[in-house]
Amino acid sequence: MPVELHGRQRGRERGHERRRSWSHDWLLKRRMDVLVLELGGNDGLRGIPVEATKANLQAIIDRVKQKNPLVKVILAGMHMPPNMGEQYNTAFQKIFSDLAKATKAALVPFFWRAWAAGRS
Repeated sequence: MPVELHGRQRGRERGHERRRSWSHDWLLKRRMDVLVLELGGNDGLRGIPVEATKANLQAIIDRVKQKNPLVKVILAGMHMPPNMGEQYNTAFQKIFSDLAKATKAALVPFFWRAWAAGRS
């Protein structure tokens, strides 16, 4: 099966900035079968309110689905380090499971699990 991968990382751009400055409009001009959405980690590390991160991820999914109604979404979950506090960490992790249920997306619960465990 032929596969084309498109996308890029914007480095220090934070997820909460993505909805208003999402620069991937060029992706929406192409037919998309699968969207792997791996965003939100920088928001969490900066203590951005969980609801803001969730709303912006939802907006990205909505925008992609509007242009590509049959797209399959894979949502890559994130975890925060313990110093962010148990309450924030629990709420942050819940973003991804809630969005996966609401949008019928596949969920990878902790995208960086192997890296965080010290394996490559």
